[in-house]
Amino acid sequence: MQLNNSNEVRLGGDHQPAEREGLASGESKNIPPSCKPVPTGATPVVDINRCEAKGECVRVCPYDVFEIRVLGSNERSQLTLAGKIKSRFHGNRKAFVVRGYACHSCGLCVTECPESAIKLVARHQVE
Repeated sequence: MQLNNSNEVRLGGDHQPAEREGLASGESKNIPPSCKPVPTGATPVVDINRCEAKGECVRVCPYDVFEIRVLGSNERSQLTLAGKIKSRFHGNRKAFVVRGYACHSCGLCVTECPESAIKLVARHQVE
């Protein structure tokens, strides 16, 4: 896990999603034309103080880059007071980037996030 100064969290590695929301078993996601043909040098980052774990990012991402999970104590300690209140109200759940390397920079997660908690940044800026 990496945390930068704006309280955005990005997990690295190839983690298996603890929970998959918005995708029925056996259902495939359509890949929009806005997605690049191969992964790019960009990766999404989630502002954990803004995220309300509604799962739109999980639902729209055709490459399973995100998962929704409960915050750990270390992650909760990084939240602002407003972020802690919001997190408590939403069951201490947030969206996490678990396969950032698979991002094709289509931007669907950015446009669909109702809290505007996701942005795409150059991968070298978060590593």
